[in-house]
Amino acid sequence: KYASVILESCLKINSGEPLFVSANSEVAYFVRILANKAYSLGIKDIYFDITDFFDGASVPNHKNVSEYAEAKINQIYQLIQ
Repeated sequence: KYASVILESCLKINSGEPLFVSANSEVAYFVRILANKAYSLGIKDIYFDITDFFDGASVPNHKNVSEYAEAKINQIYQLIQ
């Protein structure tokens, strides 16, 4: 239920929008629940940045997520100008 509240009430995310999740590895179980709920809402592009604080490592895909996010932000900025 908490995943639903986060996605639908707090983020107000819509089908077709991307979702970026940054979390500690200790809550990976909840990230899975959140991802499953997002998929059920029609969110297909879900990106993760899972950090393991025990060794300070981050998921290797983080750079790609940042580049994707920057490209999307630039697209939105161009639309509102």
